[in-house]
Amino acid sequence: LPADHLLHLAQIQFGQIKPAEINETCLACHNRGNHAGWEGSGHERRNLSCTTCHSVHSPKSTERQLVKATQTELCATCHRVQVTKTERAVA
Repeated sequence: LPADHLLHLAQIQFGQIKPAEINETCLACHNRGNHAGWEGSGHERRNLSCTTCHSVHSPKSTERQLVKATQTELCATCHRVQVTKTERAVA
């Protein structure tokens, strides 16, 4: 991560602020591409935050800084039925 990014994140204690404030912090820079659809999304409406799925300090995945090792594992945390159906469809 760039030094200015780390400095900015070091000043924020995500565990102590509301999901909307976390998202505002992340989306100040991450507001294009895949992130562009966050505002108004089902995840935002359910009061989730960027840190529900992503970790800057201790990611478990090699890509996207996910809190689980794979996207499938992460999505299954909340969407077990949908993931199971998808896995069956591709098997």
